[in-house]
Amino acid sequence: MRPSRRCLSASRATAAGSNGALLVANVPEDQRASTYKALLMWGFALILVAPLSSWALFVLIPW
Repeated sequence: MRPSRRCLSASRATAAGSNGALLVANVPEDQRASTYKALLMWGFALILVAPLSSWALFVLIPW
């Protein structure tokens, strides 16, 4: 099943990705700084959460 074209993947929605940059560029001027900060926090959260949850899933849970 193909995902919808309107759907962003979690990693592409960061401020460093092209989709995140387009998002920041298209928000109103007064909301750009807060949108950029929110996308940066999302990106940093992915850096921490994804490896830890993968490790927990494959190492800690006995299959």
